[in-house]
Amino acid sequence: MIRRTLSRMTGRMKDDISIGIDVDGCLTEDKVDVDLFSLSYEKLEKKMSNFGPKKGIDVLLDSGLDIHIVTGRQERFRCVTEDWLYDYGVPYEDITLFPNNFYMIHGYDIPKYAGLKLDIHVRKNLGMSLDDNEHVVNILNKFGILACKVDDNFRDAFEKVLELRDARLAERTKNRRSKQWK
Repeated sequence: MIRRTLSRMTGRMKDDISIGIDVDGCLTEDKVDVDLFSLSYEKLEKKMSNFGPKKGIDVLLDSGLDIHIVTGRQERFRCVTEDWLYDYGVPYEDITLFPNNFYMIHGYDIPKYAGLKLDIHVRKNLGMSLDDNEHVVNILNKFGILACKVDDNFRDAFEKVLELRDARLAERTKNRRSKQWK
């Protein structure tokens, strides 16, 4: 309610304050290799819980954004993922994981993987995204979602996506003003 009122007062849309963020390779230093999904749950859970945080994730604390975790981890790893986010103080509104059977059915099919992430962003009206997968970033950008690839430093990618957002806001304001004067 407050955010909706704030967005009306400031002229910002929900997509200007909502961001989807991946976990593995984006918030974490390490990535879950898809081959690991053949391991037992206990072994995989132990490996994932030992991942360290990427440098710069502290910027999320004071960002004022609605943070939505959008990860390719399967639903069966919800508890270990939520525990990791809690342990490292990552604030978030909600978390969306892939269905348990996704990799069994599709393997690691990049277009289907990127398509599912796009679908999640569209359904949740997320206007920005940070991901470590170049294909995901490209497809999100193609469909108008401001996405940046996270490499070594999370903070750099986060600041870049905010710069893109601010440029989009400035363009919207400019267009609104030019329409008023016509």
